[in-house]
Amino acid sequence: MDERILVPLDGSDLSATVLPYVEELAQKFGSEVLLFQSITPLSQLIIQSTPGTMEGAASVAETGVQLAEEELVAEQDAANAYLASVQARLAGIGLKASVRVQEGSAGTAIIAYADESKATLLAM
Repeated sequence: MDERILVPLDGSDLSATVLPYVEELAQKFGSEVLLFQSITPLSQLIIQSTPGTMEGAASVAETGVQLAEEELVAEQDAANAYLASVQARLAGIGLKASVRVQEGSAGTAIIAYADESKATLLAM
């Protein structure tokens, strides 16, 4: 049977407390570990980066979009680096793990990826 354990992580110590349990299960059942992190969608970052003013609205909006795009890249890079470090640790103990970073609200993104990846267990 092709077992896949989906492990949503957010980079916090609290979310990582699930990893020893995942390691044990993956070793016992030969499961693939799917490491996942959702990041803030670009549209939300644009809203957060653009002040609500009409004065100089075009240049303010353009600056807000640019800042949001930079923030998105920074979030993607940080999430990928974190998940890659966890993946390397799991590989070091002989486990197969993959990494996925996706824009979206955490709950919606986790459910969508669980369905897409055909995860057999969600560990949080």
